[in-house]
Amino acid sequence: MRNLKTLNEEINRMKSLFNYKKGTSNVDDLIIYEQEDRNNTGALKDNCTIFKYSGEFSVANVDASENFNDFIVKLKEKIDRKFTDKSTPIFIKKINVLGGASNHFKGKATAADVDNDYTTPYSGDIEKDSGYEANVKYAKGRANNFIKGLVSNLEKINLSDPSNVLSDLTNIVKTKVIDTGGKNDSKRDQNLNPGQIIKVEMEICQKGELRSTGREIEKCIDELRVTIGYKPTTDEGRKHGCDFAVFDITINGVDIRTINLNNAYFDTGTDDGNTNRDKIKIDDFTSSIDSERNKFSERETDNKVGGKRMYKFVIYKGTTLWNQMMEAAGNSNKLLIKYQGKKSGWYADKNIYAIGARKQRKQGPLKPAQDWNGNAIDSHTSSVWMDIQQFINGEEIARIEDWTTAKGRSDEPVIIADLTPCKKTIEIK
Repeated sequence: MRNLKTLNEEINRMKSLFNYKKGTSNVDDLIIYEQEDRNNTGALKDNCTIFKYSGEFSVANVDASENFNDFIVKLKEKIDRKFTDKSTPIFIKKINVLGGASNHFKGKATAADVDNDYTTPYSGDIEKDSGYEANVKYAKGRANNFIKGLVSNLEKINLSDPSNVLSDLTNIVKTKVIDTGGKNDSKRDQNLNPGQIIKVEMEICQKGELRSTGREIEKCIDELRVTIGYKPTTDEGRKHGCDFAVFDITINGVDIRTINLNNAYFDTGTDDGNTNRDKIKIDDFTSSIDSERNKFSERETDNKVGGKRMYKFVIYKGTTLWNQMMEAAGNSNKLLIKYQGKKSGWYADKNIYAIGARKQRKQGPLKPAQDWNGNAIDSHTSSVWMDIQQFINGEEIARIEDWTTAKGRSDEPVIIADLTPCKKTIEIK
């Protein structure tokens, strides 16, 4: 769901999605939209969807009953479309309701709780008085009446409230008096957000079936730390000096990040014969797919030919990326780490040449992504260093540091680590 700057933008966008036509009742806008919840965890997976509703009220009105039937009809349509199997109960798991009021009462401006963005604490200097308290009651009345109307219509829309979520008004209802310039909504500057609002977000679920998934891994690991790259070595079989070493890292087929292990003349720009036409060194060419609260380091480099190039990332349980990895694990209960080198065409687009190519080729023009014999060059796939740590509840349960080697050049994916967390083992390929 994208971030919307104002409620007006949100309402207008939802209008366009659902072709809602403005009615004549007290609630000007009554829109429902849904967002699938992909963050469920555990083997017993509920099928859940987030439903959101926004509405505006006329002055001094807290009763949405005149238009509530329209809301119920739309909600039922969307529930029926989302949950086609009625053999298992459909229930409200969570709900939050915000009731709002403009900072105006009986011809005077009152204090507010928040500025017009609905978030920033009120920056005005009007003291809270009986007018402010009256507005709080209006805001609370709008929220409470919405809940009452929903409770009375649960059976009609095939919804249940097994945990009595709707009875806990203290925890599910919030109120805010909103600074609308000291005017009620009908007289406010129309560039300002309305204050006489209600905003609802509810999670509606249907019980899923018990199934075995890769999420069983989560009993044994809740944090994965990976260091991957190249470090200088005296081992002749592992020495690495290359400008064709950009790889995409995946875990269980889920994109994690792109890493750049280039560490030769083009990368460092130390030799004019091995830089691009503008005589600048290679770009970083790295990315991470999902940051959230996960951590992705920048490229660590000593900027030396044949020198160190390293990346680190930490993926935590419960993040979107973690959930995708666990879902993709299926019944294997493994975390399969692969890397795949970029093809010659990718390097050609970046105007990258092979080590020494310009110096060693004596005849004819040289094209990017070719060696000195004019052969296309794909990514080199050897000499990758791996340091993998697995944690549960802050305690390291397994770690391995080792070189992985895949000989030659290829654009095929290469398995570099096969983790079985519950066995506390990591097989390096």
